[in-house]
Amino acid sequence: MIVMWNGDVTALKSYYCCLAKIMCNPASLKCYTDKCKQCLGVEKLRDALINQFKEDLVDEVTYNTVDRCTMESITKNVEDFVQEFLEKLVKLRTHSTHLLLTCKKNCFCIRKQTYNKVNGLLPKLVSEDLTKIKY
Repeated sequence: MIVMWNGDVTALKSYYCCLAKIMCNPASLKCYTDKCKQCLGVEKLRDALINQFKEDLVDEVTYNTVDRCTMESITKNVEDFVQEFLEKLVKLRTHSTHLLLTCKKNCFCIRKQTYNKVNGLLPKLVSEDLTKIKY
């Protein structure tokens, strides 16, 4: 659990939680493309992470990373680890824009298909004898 800048105690279980802390709630497309002036940015998250590591008396962080097919074990001091983590988080935010747009496109296609099915069905319903329907 990390105490955030607004007094909120948050469990950062995945990078999605970290993304939520640096963007607006709810996030708009501008938030994902780094054009939003109201997003908090990474500075407050950086401070919260470093303070939590210091509070837990952590000086170095060891983690595993995979680059294509090579797995490496890396040890860094807290400041360098947090800096690299936040740089990659910003890259993921931009990459998430592509995923967001893909999901919106898929949702639009599904709605369009549903609309076409309903419009194909509606004239058939209207053309039937409405006196058969019991109210």
